Amino acid sequence: MNTVVSTPDLTITETLCDAMWQINLWPGVTQAGLPTAPGIIENGVARTGPRSWVVFDGEKPSVSEADGTVTDLCHSRKRFRIEGAMAGHVVIRLAPLDFRDQAFTDGTFKATIAHHISVWIAREDGAFNVWVGYTFADTFRELLEETAAQWEDA
Repeated sequence: MNTVVSTPDLTITETLCDAMWQINLWPGVTQAGLPTAPGIIENGVARTGPRSWVVFDGEKPSVSEADGTVTDLCHSRKRFRIEGAMAGHVVIRLAPLDFRDQAFTDGTFKATIAHHISVWIAREDGAFNVWVGYTFADTFRELLEETAAQWEDA
């Protein structure tokens, strides 16, 4: 884990993904235990498309070849965790979403664009987790540092 920003009201850390799996099911196949609604994380799993889910923690999901595929995404993404009293002020400057507490509650998950970078954003325990493609992680870290700099002396 690498600390990107650390102030009394804001902490941003960067980590490699421990475990991340994408599940794609063939048309007509269903699998128990996967969320049916988009935009939420249930038990560490988020629906990212009509027949696509991402598992954020744990062991490799079991899906037979007849039902679909499972792809390891661990090496393709980095996670930035944004937490503290100013976390909401940082993320609201990144993406065109409603990040207010009542709109982006714990368990909310969205795929969006942050300054021309494709990201996944989820809220957990009041903090924001942002997953970024590995090749854009350095650029995104710089963006976070620049965004957070306005509160360093506050």
